[in-house]
Amino acid sequence: MDPRSMKYLELKNINSTQHQPTKIDMQTIENASLLIIFDFEIFEYFRSNYKKYTNKLKLINYVDKSIKIPDPYILKDDKEYLETMENINILVNSWAKQKDLDK
Repeated sequence: MDPRSMKYLELKNINSTQHQPTKIDMQTIENASLLIIFDFEIFEYFRSNYKKYTNKLKLINYVDKSIKIPDPYILKDDKEYLETMENINILVNSWAKQKDLDK
């Protein structure tokens, strides 16, 4: 995990051990009811290569299209990185609220 992500999670009092990147496999794709994709290029890759599962795909900013998320790992400026993490947090919370509404 990027050390800046760990710093952000610590600032938010979020346990970083629960937020480890993992490689997605076919079983995960098949079993998932929703796949939230951060990057449009990855979204297009999935649409092209896993057409059977396109109904499960959503871009992270689907819940608030006014928020754009650049790839945080290419950001050199720490302030911009933390702002991006905050925007991700806003979107994740929006997804959580949406999920609660769907119950």
